[in-house]
Amino acid sequence: MMKKIILLFVVLAAVVGTSYAQPGRGQRMSPEERDKALADTLGLDAAQKAKMSAISAKYQKSFDDMRAKMQGADEDARREMFPKMRELNDARNKEIREILTAAQAKKFDEIQKEREDRMRNRQMRSPEERGGSTRPGR
Repeated sequence: MMKKIILLFVVLAAVVGTSYAQPGRGQRMSPEERDKALADTLGLDAAQKAKMSAISAKYQKSFDDMRAKMQGADEDARREMFPKMRELNDARNKEIREILTAAQAKKFDEIQKEREDRMRNRQMRSPEERGGSTRPGR
């Protein structure tokens, strides 16, 4: 009986451990990982990668500050911050677009449209479909 309990515990620990190790839904990429993935997708050269990293770094503190404010804010305050966040995002995307070739800019625009469509679709689902009506830690 004791061996079965120990075996069950070991199996449970292994399952939980591997579930945390797997990249899954909801995990955000770091800004560096996002830049690298975008650079690879667009086929940027070394000079373009350096410029894109500089542009991202320029905006990162503002994004981080806004996310921090949003975490402690109520729903109305969050709604007021969305346009500011969009303005920052649009300004960053405009600067990134300026360093791209025409073909890269077209692909960049397609990526941004897909991203917006995913966000819009996610917002249209009910809270239960999105994983519940409450956020963790609240």
